[in-house]
Amino acid sequence: MPKTWSGKIMRRVLAAISNGQAPGDVSTLANPEVVDSITQLVR
Repeated sequence: MPKTWSGKIMRRVLAAISNGQAPGDVSTLANPEVVDSITQLVR
């Protein structure tokens, strides 16, 4: 993943989802709805 601000947020979100935690604030992502899709895939 690119080492940009959005990439840093996405890495944090992916780590949280993989650990079964809430992803936190995703409002600054370009497509925050993708977090819901990823969460559904993991569960």
